[in-house]
Amino acid sequence: MAELSVEQLRQLVADAKSGNTEAFGQLYKLCYTPLFRYIYFKLGPIIASKQIAEDLTANVFVKAFTSLDKMKTASGSPMIYFYTIARNIVIDYQRKKKEDHLPEDFSMDDFETEQVSPIDFSILRENKQLLTEALTKISSEQREIITLRFLQELSTEEIIEVTGKSADAVRQLQSRGLRSLRLLLMSDKK
Repeated sequence: MAELSVEQLRQLVADAKSGNTEAFGQLYKLCYTPLFRYIYFKLGPIIASKQIAEDLTANVFVKAFTSLDKMKTASGSPMIYFYTIARNIVIDYQRKKKEDHLPEDFSMDDFETEQVSPIDFSILRENKQLLTEALTKISSEQREIITLRFLQELSTEEIIEVTGKSADAVRQLQSRGLRSLRLLLMSDKK
């Protein structure tokens, strides 16, 4: 997502609103991975496969495309709109599916963008596995805030806009979530 500025994203949205399907295709290419990651981690222990996260991510774009005329691009990043849709889709999915499963098919390919040595890759895989397991052990609200803040790199203001939570609630959830993760990860090292 770092390839385009907020202004360039706004221009793509404006082009898509005027009927340019190529512009929407570019939005899809640029936004798919961050939205997939957000959905994957937001689902946390409920998800049974990455296929569900892929399907829900595709639903975000279907919903965004059908409601482009409602999308406001005057202030903030268009990504806020996509994250809000993603959040609502996940909430709807969770309401329909009340089962509690751990993710079984975590794939490094979904999250890696750079080539690393086999030793570094092994260490990275182990660390990601520990982090993923720890993320499933904290509350869903804490996981959502941490995912938005550190994996999606949204600002506190953007997280407030996506979640509808107050600034204090976001800061508290982030602080408590990080504290819980630290304790979980430290207990794994012992």
